[in-house]
Amino acid sequence: MSRKISKKNIAPLIMTAILLILITVSAVWIIYNEKSKGETVTIVSNGVTVWTGDLSSVNEELIVTVISDPSDEKSPYVIEGNSPRGSHYNVVRITREGVSIIDSNCANRICIHEGITNSPAKPIVCLPNRLMITVTGKAHDTDAITY
Repeated sequence: MSRKISKKNIAPLIMTAILLILITVSAVWIIYNEKSKGETVTIVSNGVTVWTGDLSSVNEELIVTVISDPSDEKSPYVIEGNSPRGSHYNVVRITREGVSIIDSNCANRICIHEGITNSPAKPIVCLPNRLMITVTGKAHDTDAITY
């Protein structure tokens, strides 16, 4: 017995094919956007770049302390590890997932509450200590964030 395919029987097949195509395109788009996160972290203190690194090359957690000497505001420096010494300091945690400030001696500590970032659209700034952390690279992210 041969079975005739009517228009009523083919409509669900067409709808299913369209749905599968949309799901496939969406999955590819999401995977592409995940891989296009920012790549390079730059830490600037008092207008001086004190540390630059690639997120993809970080194998394990890296702790960096940025110290500004109050007697010489033009020469901030960086040490590896978690030993803040000096008047103005920020302890920065860098992992493959992103960068965050985990300790600071600024008064309001807003920079710590910013959390982890790996997006060029969201820098971390500590205004009292004159510190800015940016992530640069290709990103298909929003260019403005509203809280």
